[in-house]
Amino acid sequence: MAGIDFINREYIIDSQKDTKISFDSIGTGTSTLNGLMTRIKQGTNGKKLVILVDEIGDMDNSNLQNLINIAESQIKSDRLLLMLMTRPDNNKSEACCESIKFS
Repeated sequence: MAGIDFINREYIIDSQKDTKISFDSIGTGTSTLNGLMTRIKQGTNGKKLVILVDEIGDMDNSNLQNLINIAESQIKSDRLLLMLMTRPDNNKSEACCESIKFS
C-alpha cells in the first residue's frame, strides 16, 4: 500500500498505476448481516422462510459464522426451511456447493 487519501476516502495501492480502493468497498459485512437479521426477525404469519443471500464474500469469518448460527436457530425453531448463500470463488472455474446440516 502506497498511502491513504483521507479527502477522497481511498487507499492508494499503487501510485504508479493509479490503483485505488475506496473505503466503502472494504468492510466486514456487518451492515449486510444486520440487514439480514432484521429481515429474518420480521413476522411471516406462520409461513416458513426461504432466504437467498447473494455475495457473502464481503463478510469476515466472524460475521459469516454469526449468519450460520442465526440460520441454525431459525431452522431449529421451525421458521427457516432453506438458506442459500453464494460467494465468488476465484480459484475455481466451475460452480461448487457446500452444505451445512444441523442436528
